[in-house]
Formats: sequence, C-alpha cells, structure tokens
Amino acid sequence: MNERSPLLPSQTTNTVHPKSSYQKYKSTWTTWRIPLLCYSLALLLDSGEAMRATPKTRLFEMILCERYYTAVDTPLDSREIPETMCKVSEVQSAVVDTQVWLRIMESLFALITAIPFGKLSNTKGRKFVLILGISGQILAEAWILAVCYFRVPFGAVYASAVFKSLGGGEMVLSAIVHAILADAVSEDRRARAFFHTASMTLLAQVIAPLVGSALMQVRGVYAPLLCGFPVQVVAVAVSFLMPTSVDRVRGDAVVDGFAERAKPGFNSLTVTISRKIKTSWTLLRENSAILLVAVSFMATYSGKETLDFLVQYVSKRFGWSLAKANYLISFSAITNLTLYLLILPGITKTLATRYPPKNIDLWIARTSSIFGIIGPILLGLSPTPALLILSLVIFTLAFGYPHAIQSYGTSLVQPVDIAPFYSFLAMVRIAGRLVVSPLMAGSFTLGLKTGGVALGMPFYLAGVLFGVGGVAAWVGFGGSKISHIYV
Repeated sequence: MNERSPLLPSQTTNTVHPKSSYQKYKSTWTTWRIPLLCYSLALLLDSGEAMRATPKTRLFEMILCERYYTAVDTPLDSREIPETMCKVSEVQSAVVDTQVWLRIMESLFALITAIPFGKLSNTKGRKFVLILGISGQILAEAWILAVCYFRVPFGAVYASAVFKSLGGGEMVLSAIVHAILADAVSEDRRARAFFHTASMTLLAQVIAPLVGSALMQVRGVYAPLLCGFPVQVVAVAVSFLMPTSVDRVRGDAVVDGFAERAKPGFNSLTVTISRKIKTSWTLLRENSAILLVAVSFMATYSGKETLDFLVQYVSKRFGWSLAKANYLISFSAITNLTLYLLILPGITKTLATRYPPKNIDLWIARTSSIFGIIGPILLGLSPTPALLILSLVIFTLAFGYPHAIQSYGTSLVQPVDIAPFYSFLAMVRIAGRLVVSPLMAGSFTLGLKTGGVALGMPFYLAGVLFGVGGVAAWVGFGGSKISHIYV
C-alpha cells in the first residue's frame, strides 16, 4: 500500500474469473470446432454409403431377377419374386457384373476428374468442392433409384458414375476432409486427428449396416435407400459450417502453390499431370523400395475389398437373405474397430520403448500378412456359418497391413517427399482397383458357375494378394531387421 494505491478495491477483480472462463471456453471451441466438423462429416458420409450398400445390391438383384425370369418365359413382378428364387447363378453373376462395372466407371471418372477438381479446391475453396462432391453423390443415388423404380432401361444406372464424379469422387472428398483437418490441428496432434477420422468411418460401418438391414426387413428395400438422403443433406449442412478462411489461407499450399502460378485451361491440366508423373518417377528412382511399398499397399488394399462380395457370398452359400447376411458387415467393423483402438495401439505402445516406429510398422505388416493369407482362404472353404465367422475375424486382423506399410514407406522418404508419396499411393490404389475388380468379379462368376468350394474364389484371390504383401514384407525388406535398423 502506497500513496498511489486506490482506497477502494478494484471491481475488475470480481470479473476476472468469469471472463477467464469464457475465454477458455471460446479457445476450446475454436480449437475443436473444425476437427469436430470433420469427424461429423466423415461419420455422415460413410453412414449414408454403408446404409445403402446391401439394399442397393438387393435392388439390383430384384430388377435383374425379374429380367431373368421374363427371358425364360416366366414373367413375374420383381416385388412378387421370393428372394430365394434370385440365388440362381445367372442372376448373381449379373449382379456382380453390374456392381463391378459401376466401380470401374467410378474409378475411371475419379482418375479423370481428380486433378481438375483438386485444382478447383485451391482456387474456389475446399468447401465449394466438398459441397459439390456431396451433391454429386446425392444425384448419383437419386438417379439409380429413379432408373430402378420407373423401370428405365437398366443400363442407364451406369450414368450415375458421371454424377458421382462431381467434386472428383469419394477419394477427393476424403482428401479434402483430411486436408482441412491437417490445416486445423497442430503437427503433434495430426496423426491422432487422422486416427479419429478413421474411427468415425469404422463407427459408421458398425451402425449403418445394422440400420439398413433392420429397415430392409421391416419396410422393404427402398426404405434404407431413401433414408440415406437425409443423412447426406445433413452432411451438406455440416460442409456449409466449414470456415472459408481456412480454405483460402491454407489451401493454396496443397499443390506447392501451383494453383497461384498456373493459368486455368487444358495446358495447365496437362502440365499438372506431367508434373505428378515426373514427381512419382523421381521418387521411385531415388528410392527403389518405394515401388515395393506401393505394390504391397495396392495388393493388400485390393485384398481387403473382397469383403464387398461377403454379403452376396454368404447369401448364396448358406441361403441367407441379404438383410441377414449384412449383419456380418457390422460384425467385421466391430472387429476392425477393436483392432485399431486396442490391439494395434497396444502393440505399438508395448514395443515403442524397445524399437523405433519404423521397425514396429514393418513387423505389424509382416504379422498381418499371415492373417491375410490364412483368413480369406478359410473364409472361402468354411462349410458352416460358425467357421465362417471365425475366419472373418482372422481375416479382419490383417487389415492393419496397408496402414502399417504406408507408415513404413513414409519413414523411407524425406519430409518434403511425403505429400508426393501419398499422392502416388492414391493413384496406385485407383489403378489397382481398375485391374483387380474385374479379376475379383470374374473369379466370383466362375465360382458361381462351378459351385461348392469354388464359390470362395474371390477370397482365395485375396489370400494371393496378401501373399504378395507378405513376400514384400518378409523378403523384399529382408534387410530391415529389428536388430539392424535401430536408429
């Protein structure tokens, strides 16, 4: 207390705590707002897709089943045909062909439109392309429903791939969500944020198929297909909440400032494509191990996608309805969630004190490859539902391979090359889908015609693909032993 001190206590001291509390709340909300929006968006997008997957298969089956019986002079309305009558190999082969050709066309359009829409996200903002992409997905699903409901010539369903390419397709949407998230969090929290996004995808795969199956059993095939639209509309609303400032300020760095320097048009597109090819070639030339990483990543990622045939395979093999078989997708997702939330983090935490991350990633990939060989082969051979479920658990334990080998590959490149490396893996993944999808469909069609254990041929092919990944992990990186790489 001195002659300059006030006689009365300052009243501002009484407001310090409320103001501090408000500022703390505001700071917390500012920090978590964009990550929470990204997590919500991932959950909504994947929920809409997972809810529709099996009902859409059933819808195709109904239409193709009606066409089949009409062709053999037994005209029936698709709504009157029992599902058991649609399990003949001719109908099932037609369903597989339809789904695979849709996937191929979507992948082709994704390759064509990914770079232009990627550039558009730099000039117009990521939010704009995000909303455009979700709107394209809504139009694509609405088109399929219209074609099937109004009995438009069935081949018109393939035009949905054009609508789905708006915004660059699913992979560009996923990349934009991850880019927004990466800009919004600090570097030390980035890996955890990406993991939370992956967990939202798995959560959607647990819940949405259950809802889809329940609706299909109670209300029919169109109920879950229609319920997907409100989910996507909410996803559009969430996209509108994304801040434009993050898009503008930080989005230009995605392609190393190329969007600012390049003029729009065909020439700039050609330059962009040639630059990406040149960058990928330089990356491979400087480190030949990257090619091995890319091949094993492509093979095992394609092997995972054989689960797209699981519902149809189980329905045919054991005479289950598609709605009943669809519950296995949720069961697989629960196992997968356990793998990512408990098993892999537990292994990593246990080994982290003794070995470097690079070695841990490699050994996770090596162990996963063993499950990836044994699991799908047993899945194709399973004579009973109980053994099939056990085989599915074993197969699911292999799903950490692509992520582990991607992480291992990241440790092989310089920090400046990480973005080109991820872009290269994305292109390899699309190329792999274009090559492997017809092989999977052909093997399943052959299995349908042959019958018996041959019905599991797509899963035997998955075992071969994981075998390629196993050879790469065990032999190709043979010099990468724990005792030798510790750095």
